[in-house]
Amino acid sequence: MLRQAAEADAPAIDAFLAPMTETSLFLRGNLARHGLSDSSHPHGTAYFLWEDRGAIRAVFGCSNGGYLMCQAPDAPPDLWSALPAALSGRRVTGMTGLTEQVGHTLDALGLQTQDFTLDHHAPILALDLRILTVTPEPAIRAATSDDLPLLESWFRGYIADTEPDRPACQIAEEALTAAHRAVHTADTRLLIEDDTPCAMAAVLSRAGDTVQVGTVYVPPEHRNAGRAGTVVAAHLADLRDRSGVTSAVLFAHNAAAARAYERIGFRHIATARIVKLATPQEIAPCP
Repeated sequence: MLRQAAEADAPAIDAFLAPMTETSLFLRGNLARHGLSDSSHPHGTAYFLWEDRGAIRAVFGCSNGGYLMCQAPDAPPDLWSALPAALSGRRVTGMTGLTEQVGHTLDALGLQTQDFTLDHHAPILALDLRILTVTPEPAIRAATSDDLPLLESWFRGYIADTEPDRPACQIAEEALTAAHRAVHTADTRLLIEDDTPCAMAAVLSRAGDTVQVGTVYVPPEHRNAGRAGTVVAAHLADLRDRSGVTSAVLFAHNAAAARAYERIGFRHIATARIVKLATPQEIAPCP
């Protein structure tokens, strides 16, 4: 059966996920940053464990924001059928994870494609930062409050590009929230050319010495000049040199993006499926 994790389970959860860090960044990162009892932050996560003879064999997460995550290699059918009862009463807004595992989870919970505003398959790319070279060093800086109007515009463009079916009012609301978050955290960097911001990239999660990069955006007037790869490479080189990060992963939104990241050394290691629901759905147990 699946059981909800307790505080004492944290070391065992991390030990189970650590060998699969490149495909478990959100699970490991949320655990490292928020632990097992954060019920307020959107990324605070409840963890559910499947065990066999005292050893963890699968981990599921449901964030306070309603996002599901899992790492369940070689999971038996009984695991998937136990999911509705374990998650009963929780409101789900989306899911990310390895393609096959996401499919099993959605089927088990009775979530159908007509419920989704986003259902995207994305290559997962990984990079060993020891091989990353950035010459000459591009100029990057953290976002400031002066950048808020620009960032709000950029996040509207980013969301519209990646989720074209989202209603405009939702895009505007999320873009404003994301812009303020970019300013008030240390996770976002802007590429600067001739004193002008030209692109952005952010760290979405960190676990140990590995980071997940995302929210890479180049506005239309600055595209087709390699700036997506440039801002990512510069941000990662800075993290490597300042804080000892040794590896990075990201999801490529399309084939052109994947080629841009492969040019700076990323390699394709797996495929993720990213799903967002049109409206949050409360999970009911199987009758």
